[in-house]
Amino acid sequence: MSDYANIPAELQDRDQWLLWDAAADTPRRPHWRGDFGISWSDPDDWHTFQAAVSAAQERDSWGIGYVMALDNDDHARGLYGCLDLDGCVDTSDGRRGPKDWLPSLQPFIDADGYLEYSPSGEGIHIPLVGQEAPAWWRDSHFSAEEHEGVEYLTNKFVTFTGDPLQGAAGNGVADADPAPFLHKAYEVLNDASPVENSSHDYDDSGGDGGLSESEIR
Repeated sequence: MSDYANIPAELQDRDQWLLWDAAADTPRRPHWRGDFGISWSDPDDWHTFQAAVSAAQERDSWGIGYVMALDNDDHARGLYGCLDLDGCVDTSDGRRGPKDWLPSLQPFIDADGYLEYSPSGEGIHIPLVGQEAPAWWRDSHFSAEEHEGVEYLTNKFVTFTGDPLQGAAGNGVADADPAPFLHKAYEVLNDASPVENSSHDYDDSGGDGGLSESEIR
């Protein structure tokens, strides 16, 4: 069950919140109290966390989301991006376990990061602070038809559920370098290695496997 109080206070304190509607034709499209004509990337249309939580209570299908603005030229204090891991959770047996292709999330957990399930329960969102994607990275899915892959969202509206992974409800947003994770994800999603920056030292200490079922429940 969602509990918005689980969302890190440093995100709650920033006025970059909007709503989404699970009952809409495009559920993740941002709106404000039913107004889908807003400009989600315009800071003038953003709201406080408290206002968003209060508004979301007006309809059962409404939820809250945060505007990641790391690459928003009109909002230089954006700071935050989000790893969007699509279709990485196996729910076929009624439990929530990692799919085999998912690289280890331990580096983000070790950084006291907050990780939560997406609205579908089959994805994971990991907000990060002050972390650019490496130059070689491109958002990748296994195929155009499959909603299964990895994106790094730096100028995008991102839904928040308040439903954290077990053992991953950190008090803050992780500042862990996403490059080692993205490197491994790129290899499995594209069946090839990215063009590597030779000056970057990849740390494989996080392991090659995904989390165990006990870690991701």
